[in-house]
Amino acid sequence: MDLREFETFPAHKMLEGDPENFVIDYDGLAKIVKVSHRLDIQQSGEEYFCQGKVDAVVLIECSRCLKLFEKQLHEKTDFIVCSMPDEEEKENIQDSEDYAYFTGSDIQVDITDITRQAIILAVSMKSLCNDNCLGLCQFCGTNLNDSTCNCKRETIDPRWEGLKNLTGIVTEKKD
Repeated sequence: MDLREFETFPAHKMLEGDPENFVIDYDGLAKIVKVSHRLDIQQSGEEYFCQGKVDAVVLIECSRCLKLFEKQLHEKTDFIVCSMPDEEEKENIQDSEDYAYFTGSDIQVDITDITRQAIILAVSMKSLCNDNCLGLCQFCGTNLNDSTCNCKRETIDPRWEGLKNLTGIVTEKKD
């Protein structure tokens, strides 16, 4: 992102990213198909405060049936762009803001990592291809969304075997 293109602030910028530039090492996330980052930028002295929203289409693995499916993700971002601090200034930075740094008077900054982190945060812990996904058969591995299998699904934990013989509720009579 090149901040020299803006003459006045607040400014707005829509960035389209090349999915090939994003290396995402995250379980279940197979590929980024499309990514864009909308930003609202405000300048205060030498710092640029950026708030935005990442929109991405990703190829992700279903947690139940393990099939890959496309999913749209949306995540907010909030970061500060400023010049690279020297070592002493780095030690004094104690806030929890995300920073993107530029060097010298070249006010260009790479926000690929900030966008990548937003995509990872937007992925749910259990992504499902649909709410009614049946998953895989625990015995033969057949995808139950595509076909059925002939596996006997009647397994009872041996610790609960005694409960199988109970048929009614036993109540105590008081005379």
